[in-house]
Amino acid sequence: MLRTVLFAMTGLLMVGSAQTGLAAGPEDCVEEGQFAQVIEACTEVIRQSPDNARAYKVLGNVHLAMDNYPLALADFNKAIALDPKYADAYAGRGKARPADQESLAMADFDKAIELDPKNAKAYYYRSDFHSVQFPERAIADLGKAIEFAPKFVAAYIARGMKYAEMDQRARAKADFAKAIDINAEAARVIGRIHPDIVDEIEAEGRANPR
Repeated sequence: MLRTVLFAMTGLLMVGSAQTGLAAGPEDCVEEGQFAQVIEACTEVIRQSPDNARAYKVLGNVHLAMDNYPLALADFNKAIALDPKYADAYAGRGKARPADQESLAMADFDKAIELDPKNAKAYYYRSDFHSVQFPERAIADLGKAIEFAPKFVAAYIARGMKYAEMDQRARAKADFAKAIDINAEAARVIGRIHPDIVDEIEAEGRANPR
């Protein structure tokens, strides 16, 4: 359940839905916007420039956000084939791999970090694989993700969830409050599991308005 909630939060990094009435152009092949529009735009970029690794990477991230892991995996594989030093593509491929490929996923995350030691997404994704067996490693990875991307809402939520599991309520609350401060939609995601903490944060906000 935790992985599902965390990935739902990651989706806030891309504001998307399945349909759009707007025609897409190559300039829309970016990691924010309507899913259908981004897919259309990136497909057109690839048609014009079949060796565009970035377009495949963007497609992969859209397919991840849509929970279409097989397509995402294919997209990231293509991006890596075109650019073997593309750290973001390794991070995405690790996330897209099926559960029975955990060792390969970890190798992808490690490769992404080797290529780009400040790749926040790679640390964030790797933390999820550490989460059950090695909670301290997960927290360390999330700390790195936050260090390199201070407004990474999903990383604050993930670390807060892990602190809550470890009965470190004050730290969990601090991370949740930071996430909500950055993006108010975080309250909805956190509230699925810890509505009591969200209520506390919101009550404190009303008592001490800015």
